[in-house]
Amino acid sequence: MPVRSRLNSNRCRGILLGAACVALPTTAHGEPAGSGVQASPPTPFDELGDGLAQAFTGSSLLFYGAAVVSTGAMAFGGLDHAIRTGVQRNLGLPAYADGSLYAGYILPLAIAPTVYIVGLATHDRALAGAGSAALQALAVTAITTGILKLAAGRVYPLAGGDPRSPNRLEHPEYAREFHPFQRLDLPWLPSWPSGHTSAFISVAAALTAYYPGRIWIPLVGYPVALAIGFGMIDGDRHWASDVVAGALIGHAIGYSIGKAFRARVLGGPTKESPGLTIVPLAGAVYGAGAVGSW
Repeated sequence: MPVRSRLNSNRCRGILLGAACVALPTTAHGEPAGSGVQASPPTPFDELGDGLAQAFTGSSLLFYGAAVVSTGAMAFGGLDHAIRTGVQRNLGLPAYADGSLYAGYILPLAIAPTVYIVGLATHDRALAGAGSAALQALAVTAITTGILKLAAGRVYPLAGGDPRSPNRLEHPEYAREFHPFQRLDLPWLPSWPSGHTSAFISVAAALTAYYPGRIWIPLVGYPVALAIGFGMIDGDRHWASDVVAGALIGHAIGYSIGKAFRARVLGGPTKESPGLTIVPLAGAVYGAGAVGSW
């Protein structure tokens, strides 16, 4: 074969190879879809540092600020005490309050690991990612809530008194009592924010962000979480602002982590702004391809 013909032939093969590399579908980890390389299943520990960074920066700070501001306004403005007395005198439902207490403990600890285990058992990488997001969000929320409880040192509505006392609702000053970094000589953590509310909301928010197209998740998850939170008020176990703060904090953490896992596991954009990547093409021809998301 003449030299010129061989050069032209090699050049054509190089062009075809470069085009094939660009056209081949790839997985979220950059492996060609048909390469036979199986990505490892997601775990709740995946890129924990990145999840924490997203949960405690950016727009999430607005939710934390709102939690603090709303608590101050409700506690020192008299709304917390007014809501407490109104609910206790007119809406006291012991069975509902006790059910909310136990549901707040059980449901988050049941839903998150169940989703993860089912995803692993069925080799469904997307479902395992959803469970991983929920577990990580729940753990981060629980730790954050515990730290905030110790930092705020807020007194519970009963302040350790007898729940059957006839004058238990006659202490508006309890709503304004905060003892930062003090244990208050109680066998449990202080009142603010509500851990029952923050825990369930974080799981609901993580799954909502991970599966944004499944509208039934927030339509079921958020009302159940708020019902649990209201049950804590009805049972005289939390101030209303504890529940509001727990909901805001749990949502901020859960939604941020759920969105981060969606980007990693399902291949969504890692940023909300448009992105552009320049990819060199292999072969005998020189050039570049642009891959972007809008």
